[in-house]
Amino acid sequence: MKLIALFVFGLWLSSSIACDCKTIPNPLNERVLDQGSHEFFLAEVTKMETKKEGKIKFNEYTVKVIKKYNLKNYVETLTFRTRAGKCQAEFEIGQQYLISTTRDKEKVRWTDQCHFKRELNNAKRYLDFLDTKYKS
Repeated sequence: MKLIALFVFGLWLSSSIACDCKTIPNPLNERVLDQGSHEFFLAEVTKMETKKEGKIKFNEYTVKVIKKYNLKNYVETLTFRTRAGKCQAEFEIGQQYLISTTRDKEKVRWTDQCHFKRELNNAKRYLDFLDTKYKS
């Protein structure tokens, strides 16, 4: 019986481990901006679709860009993805967020729960910081 309990506990523990956030820009600071690998932008979520490509399940969000900061290839709307599962970032349609994304080899934008993300009403100090760095 003890062996079964130990096995179940080990299985639960292995499935409940959080994402590895060692290299992700949270918190936002000068060093993160100097790396240049993350794009930061303020946006309003307008659409969400659940999709699957091969074995990868993800949510694809469409957003209206409000402020670009260091966003490469600025456009008025863009899409980004977050993988389904334990590291998935969640966004609500109609809400505004300060978001960080990275791009994969195919130039698709991705984010997850380790990336920098703040709802607009909790982002004032970060917006002030970015406003001083990226005067637009």
